[in-house]
Amino acid sequence: MSASLRLSTALLVSQLSDIVTLTPGRGNALLAADTVREHLTGHRVMRWLAPDTATANQLGTDLTLLIEHLLEHGGVVDMFDDRSALAVWTPAVDDQGPLPPLATLRRSSVDPVYAERCAALEAILRTSAPARDGHLLLVMATKTDVVSPVRVWTLLHRHHQDLDTERLTGHAVALDPATRWLMHRHGYTSGRPGGRLPNGTPWWPLRREPLTTHPTRGA
Repeated sequence: MSASLRLSTALLVSQLSDIVTLTPGRGNALLAADTVREHLTGHRVMRWLAPDTATANQLGTDLTLLIEHLLEHGGVVDMFDDRSALAVWTPAVDDQGPLPPLATLRRSSVDPVYAERCAALEAILRTSAPARDGHLLLVMATKTDVVSPVRVWTLLHRHHQDLDTERLTGHAVALDPATRWLMHRHGYTSGRPGGRLPNGTPWWPLRREPLTTHPTRGA
């Protein structure tokens, strides 16, 4: 093993101890939703989805409801204890799966334009999600002033270990070329863009097959 790989592996292992897996409950769902909003505020898709204060507040409420539901139905939220990065995973999605339309979780009506944009994003996630035997990375959010590639690497490694043990596929959606490139480095593959969001943003469905051995577990 090269010195650089030993260093990278040591860094990864040391950072794994800084990750907490959130337990079900309204408080943890609210914490996760606030973290996602804080870290992804400037992303092109987030600006399109929630361009003003009212819709941003509604998005925060929707994220809380969705994450609360996922935590109660087999979803996984891994977060660094300093809130610098977070990953939300949901198990296989089908008619009885744990990723319900936001419209079924909302307790009041919302702006119709915002609702339509949410529905468009949900449709893409459902198209890319596994019907069975897999997990979908619903969102990865990192703070912009930390070394985010290392945090992303550690969060993905944490969950990929479980997927590999259970022989499950990993699925995700890349909403920009940089994310697609990053996920390729972590074993995900993609073909041509699956399409475009109404604001013109291209998206790529991604898939990762489980490994028989894992880098920090040995052959």
